[in-house]
Amino acid sequence: MELVRFRENIYGRLQNQLFLWEPTWDSFRPFERYAWNGSSFEHVFIRTDIWDPFYGYGSSEMMHLCKKLLEETELETATDVSTFDAFWTWCRTPTEWLRDRRCAFTSCAIKDAVSWKRMIASMHSKPKTIRHRIHSRATKRMNRFIRK
Repeated sequence: MELVRFRENIYGRLQNQLFLWEPTWDSFRPFERYAWNGSSFEHVFIRTDIWDPFYGYGSSEMMHLCKKLLEETELETATDVSTFDAFWTWCRTPTEWLRDRRCAFTSCAIKDAVSWKRMIASMHSKPKTIRHRIHSRATKRMNRFIRK
């Protein structure tokens, strides 16, 4: 299983199935994708009934596979990934363009300007397309010296 560390979480991929290391569960947990929901990034998990004995896993086979992966996998071997693009490429998650960058979305995500601004802030990034000019009282000659 391939391991990656992204935003203080450890993710695993076995063939086409993604797993998230849950320290509170002391196990890996399968999930579908890490995506933007319009206000924050969230893990899209397999939805099952809360009273299901295999809640969070989907089936008994997946639960046993996660326990087996825990025994066989060394969490220290995870490589670091720093950007969202690199993470989504590693996950093989399909992405769409929202203004100036690629993003994975949940099915209910709103793709408007307010959501885009929230996404930029959540990514700790800056807009790539909208340039805000710095309004100062300095002359063009003075600005040349300030930039150097």
